[in-house]
Amino acid sequence: MKKIYKFLALGLIVSSLALVGFKYEDRYFEIAKNLDIFATLFKELNALYVDEINPNKAMRTSITAMLKDLDPYTNFYPEDDIEDYRTMATGKYNGIGATVSTVYGDHTIVMIYEDSPADKAGVKIGDVVTHINGVDLAGRDSDALGRLLKGQTDTEVDLTIRRFGQTKPVKLSVKRAVVKTPNVPHYGLVNEEVGYIQLSDFSAT
Repeated sequence: MKKIYKFLALGLIVSSLALVGFKYEDRYFEIAKNLDIFATLFKELNALYVDEINPNKAMRTSITAMLKDLDPYTNFYPEDDIEDYRTMATGKYNGIGATVSTVYGDHTIVMIYEDSPADKAGVKIGDVVTHINGVDLAGRDSDALGRLLKGQTDTEVDLTIRRFGQTKPVKLSVKRAVVKTPNVPHYGLVNEEVGYIQLSDFSAT
């Protein structure tokens, strides 16, 4: 009788393992099949769609839509945005330490961190950046500008600047470094009873 029980138990274990193995194989088969369908669909769209398809944008849209169905915490950060992610998580990034905003269509320096590479190189608030490494910034958005300014530590970025009161463009070479963005860029007293603290964001520090 004990032998029969042992045989039945062994049979159940083998059956369970076989079922699990079948499920794993079936899962991988479904993954491979759907990836093949996706690749075929994209090739057909790229070849036959009436307008030209940007592959990077199409893949970004596909990944975002897939992750959106999971939960709000699973996100994808492409390589181009990794510096922005590091800034958000640690409050540090590799760049020149200056904030540029679009003012009346111009890319204008609106803030410079103290002792940053931009500060040491002589960049001033109000300077209009017209070229970065020879690239004309006309018509480019702030994201493209940020990608041009950020880079590896100790690499140089050449800025062409239009400065108020000067007729000729100012050319500066700035060496990138690790820049720490303060979570509290400004604080002070409004009067004897009221204090003001500007908290820009929360990071690891």
